[in-house]
Amino acid sequence: MREKALAKIADAKKGADKQLYQPIADYLKERIGEDEGLAEDVAKADKTWKEMERYIFLQAKKTAGSARSCAIRSDVVFEWAEDYFRKDDKALKKEQPKEKAVSTVPNNVKERHEKALAKGVEKAAAAKAERAERPEAAKEAAAAKVTKSEKKPKAKKVEYDGQMSLFDFLPEG
Repeated sequence: MREKALAKIADAKKGADKQLYQPIADYLKERIGEDEGLAEDVAKADKTWKEMERYIFLQAKKTAGSARSCAIRSDVVFEWAEDYFRKDDKALKKEQPKEKAVSTVPNNVKERHEKALAKGVEKAAAAKAERAERPEAAKEAAAAKVTKSEKKPKAKKVEYDGQMSLFDFLPEG
């Protein structure tokens, strides 16, 4: 059983947190050499290194409380790693904080969006119906757009003697 546990620890190195892996792996390897029961717990198929890391981070978060960070001695972290492998899944789930269901968009925002969309569709349909009833109104609107664009003065291109333009630096071709 010890060989299986040691192999599992060695395989965990691939996806593990690099700063956390080596000290904990060394500790667990030493402890597995001393305790056959721990070797059996580590070798269990339902226990993973990623979940152990998650358990350690959750324990650290509990220790920190409302603070953003805290210092934790390495022997405490090693105990948490061993605790993870020793505890059954039911006990671990009780310790983990329940995650709140988080909606990406609040319901009231969705409702307002849907109402605004429906209102916009209604306005567009009403405008289309009005244009269909009064074709002269559509012609008047088009004529008004043309006269507005004609009123705008066009920008004049001013060239200065000796003044260089950025376009002068572009290659021709």
